[in-house]
Amino acid sequence: MNSKLNYLFSLIYIGLAIFAQPVFAANRLGIKNLNDVVKKLLCPITDLMFAVLMIISIIMVLYAAYIYLTSSGDTTKISTATKTITYAAIAVAVALVAKNFPYIIAAFFGATLGGSC
Repeated sequence: MNSKLNYLFSLIYIGLAIFAQPVFAANRLGIKNLNDVVKKLLCPITDLMFAVLMIISIIMVLYAAYIYLTSSGDTTKISTATKTITYAAIAVAVALVAKNFPYIIAAFFGATLGGSC
């Protein structure tokens, strides 16, 4: 249990170190206020996340359709395909939240994005 906890904290520290990098690059990006932070840092990250999650969900749905078609009435394959479609739906939901995340952050801190990322 202790090694799993150490592994988890190591991942958290590495993630914090990776995501702290853009803060130090703020002057090079010309960031002056919260609107610039959201538009220049958060929007590109969330756009990439949205695209990747949508591609993954499309692949998952196609894979689940293939499993359904080749199941021949096998209940384990049908349940696997159903779970895969459920996970694909969850991926789409996470992608939609990721796409709107800059707007959520901007509204929370009182910034305005001007309509688009």
